[in-house]
Amino acid sequence: MGTKMNEFSALGLELTYPSHKYRLVSAYIPGAGKNQQAVKINPTLDEILAEDNDLLVTEHDGIIRVVYATTRHFDLAGYDEVIRLGFEPLANTGELSGMVDFDMHGSGVIGDQYGMTDENAYLMLPKIFVNAGADVSGIELTGFPNPFYGTVNLSYTVPESGSVKLSVYNLLGELVEEMVAEQQNPGNHSVIFSREDLPSGIFIFKLEFFGLHKNNCVFLKLHNYGIK
Repeated sequence: MGTKMNEFSALGLELTYPSHKYRLVSAYIPGAGKNQQAVKINPTLDEILAEDNDLLVTEHDGIIRVVYATTRHFDLAGYDEVIRLGFEPLANTGELSGMVDFDMHGSGVIGDQYGMTDENAYLMLPKIFVNAGADVSGIELTGFPNPFYGTVNLSYTVPESGSVKLSVYNLLGELVEEMVAEQQNPGNHSVIFSREDLPSGIFIFKLEFFGLHKNNCVFLKLHNYGIK
């Protein structure tokens, strides 16, 4: 989300997406208490009444409609994740890896518990990161703590000598910082990422490895809560 909203409690969206390439499989509101679990797409009336969810998501002919209304309001900061939609490809992704162009657009409204809307509020579609099905054995990336507060300890493992690049991106796919770009020996390595000017939100850490027998990349998603 591009701006903050206090006491967020309502969301309505109508979105189009490339349904000839992908299928919508899940949706949920990350900060919504009992709705932490993904809801069923296109539920029946009986399922809606039985589940009593605050979130309703339908899809038809490439159009996604989202209705969310709750009395359990919560605050949103700028760049907070508002809703998460899960998709799966309709065909084998093959060599698809890294950041993927995903054309989704539409309109909507967002409001607080008093029914007040913010015309300056807008949702941003993050870049989509995909790990291909290639062998990544021996290549690992972890971060602690998660969430972090401006500083995070990153640990990674590479299986053999090779070229290593470790970078961090925001959800728009913009490079924030390149922390490592060098030849390294096999084994465990660590680096501290610390930025006082880093806004709160989700960041993607990307580890790329190019060796004699193996090469691949892995991604790690961490949430920054800002400076304590």
